[in-house]
Amino acid sequence: HHDGYMLAQAVAVNQGGLIYLDAFAQYGPVTPWFQSVFTFLFSDFPAVGLRFSNVIVLSLTAFVLADFGRNMPTWWPIKSFSARLATFIWILTADFIYSVPMLPWSSALATLLALSSIYFFGRACNKNSIQIRSLYFSLAGAMAGLTIFTRVNVGLPLLAVILALALFAFIGKIRIQKSHYFAL
Repeated sequence: HHDGYMLAQAVAVNQGGLIYLDAFAQYGPVTPWFQSVFTFLFSDFPAVGLRFSNVIVLSLTAFVLADFGRNMPTWWPIKSFSARLATFIWILTADFIYSVPMLPWSSALATLLALSSIYFFGRACNKNSIQIRSLYFSLAGAMAGLTIFTRVNVGLPLLAVILALALFAFIGKIRIQKSHYFAL
């Protein structure tokens, strides 16, 4: 494994190339588009830019995962302690800690986008103003859409997870409404 595969795509996009015309992207166009920004910022050392983009992606993934249980609706299946514990275990089991260099594969970005989509969906189901809920639902949908074009094999199961969460939200809302009805 090496960075050359991902670097070639990002540099091609940075130089004005098009995915699937000038450069091949096996998993989708989003990762090369994202990484090309960092090859532009680090134009003298594009491989360093690629690694820096991966540091940002993995850091944001750890933040989103750790924050999963905070400010979520009562029916939300993940609580704060569980989310923080999962983050801690995810960091401890990361392959780059033990031997493998931190590779900037599309799976890192797909993980961030998928977790962010679920995170924003949960935040949207909380008791917020209609504008905030609309913003969170829009972000959840945008992240899910980007995930499909980052890695299809992550994006399609993500849609199933979002449908399951929508079902949980519907059932949770019915239970809350019944409990309020009987409390009166």
